Amino acid sequence: MATAEGGASSDSVGKLIKLLAKEQSLSALEIAETLWLALQMEPAEAIENQPPRPERKAPSDMPPVGADLSNSDPPPPPPTTAAPPRANIAAVAPQAGVLPTQVLPVWIADPSMLRDPLAVMRALKPLLRQQETGMSGRLDEPATVDGIARTRLCLPVLEPEQEPWFDLVLVVDCSASMQLWQRLVEDLVRIFKRYGAFRNLQVFDLAVDPAKTEDAVRLKAHPTRAHVDRPGHRPSELIEQRGRRIVIVLSDCAAGYWWNGQLLPMLQAWTAVMPVVVWQMLPEWMWARTALGRGTAVALSNGTPGVANQRLMPYALGREALTHRELKRSPLPIVTSEPGDLNNWGLMLAGDRRELTPGFLLPQAGGAVPRALSMEEMAQNRVRQSGGEEADEAAIEAQISEIAQARIERFLALSSPSARRLLVLLAAAPVITLPVMRLIRDSMMTDGLTDDGRPDCKSTLPVAEVFMSGLMQRLPEQELATADAPIEADLVQYDFVPKVRKLL
Repeated sequence: MATAEGGASSDSVGKLIKLLAKEQSLSALEIAETLWLALQMEPAEAIENQPPRPERKAPSDMPPVGADLSNSDPPPPPPTTAAPPRANIAAVAPQAGVLPTQVLPVWIADPSMLRDPLAVMRALKPLLRQQETGMSGRLDEPATVDGIARTRLCLPVLEPEQEPWFDLVLVVDCSASMQLWQRLVEDLVRIFKRYGAFRNLQVFDLAVDPAKTEDAVRLKAHPTRAHVDRPGHRPSELIEQRGRRIVIVLSDCAAGYWWNGQLLPMLQAWTAVMPVVVWQMLPEWMWARTALGRGTAVALSNGTPGVANQRLMPYALGREALTHRELKRSPLPIVTSEPGDLNNWGLMLAGDRRELTPGFLLPQAGGAVPRALSMEEMAQNRVRQSGGEEADEAAIEAQISEIAQARIERFLALSSPSARRLLVLLAAAPVITLPVMRLIRDSMMTDGLTDDGRPDCKSTLPVAEVFMSGLMQRLPEQELATADAPIEADLVQYDFVPKVRKLL
């Protein structure tokens, strides 16, 4: 908008954007629409001082009617003046994590991460039934007539009051790795609010202080940016003794507080009295790489409707039976955004003994947080172990190529066909951001078609397979959203790790 006129205007626009985001709590879309509207509005002085438009007259060189045009020269073409280009855009000042100003923004509908919300609610139907709670003021006519016929007493019979079976509490993990799933979390929160299928809905952000060993976990009202200064709630405040509250933890279980055990007291207290489930962002073959891998993988079943996790029946996977010590651990069901996984968990929690849900037995204590090495560090370690010099750039480049090739082969062996297709499409994209990925998934991944002819790309798991495969990385100096600098994760650029794009 003001890239050619100097940096003063760019700085002013940047200050305006920060002011609108911080003081007015506007989203990126609302700020863009506000700036676009401001560009379309002309000052009142310009409108008042505008000269009157001349009256349209017929050209004087027009030949009279009936004139002979056989020998006359054709009139010269009218001069063409290029109209100034106009676009419905609102460029912003360059910031960390924002696309460069040389890129031309285009208004395109951003597809949601969760493509079929109705299927999600249908999958949770076993948990959406109504329960009787006392008497209402409505007369039950058939029961009243039957009572009068049997007892000869004219006494009214009132219909019982109906209300949803469960409350719902969504606990959103706000770690750095979960910034990738902000859009999915927003879609889920919006769906649960709109359908109103639960008796009450509460949404909290998980805030963990790594410097504390006790009382380090706090739950803050979602979103955190709107309530930064609030101290938050203790996890024990959410405990509901009657067992009519479900807690869903939206997380990828990759943050440090999942590994070091800071969340274990909270989860153990919740699972003892309430149904608790982890809504995993990653596919099942990646669960063992997260902090869940320190627990024991089991299959869970249940025969009593709405029981707490402590009363679920675990079954060992790949061996004969669980030990007595393992049976004392708290079981934790795991689901994904797939409707089939949600339906199995809903039927299991509703008391269907035939259904099994994957889960983990929580460990008794945490451990050290693993550190992921970059490809350059792995290559240097290999060169050092082989007896070479650390400064041998040729040997390091060769090792990086081998590591990249091994990662690609592992991804192709374990990933789904949709994830492999998405990886190839992203390799051809000049700019990789989350909105670009959603557009590619919505418009180009045509593995199947719905009834109305649209591409059937409803699953979110291929996205997790690609971005968490070790083949993608954030570009340098790409910062994520914080309370002081509200930069959205959708503006962060990604690229392939070295050597991968060429090998694809």
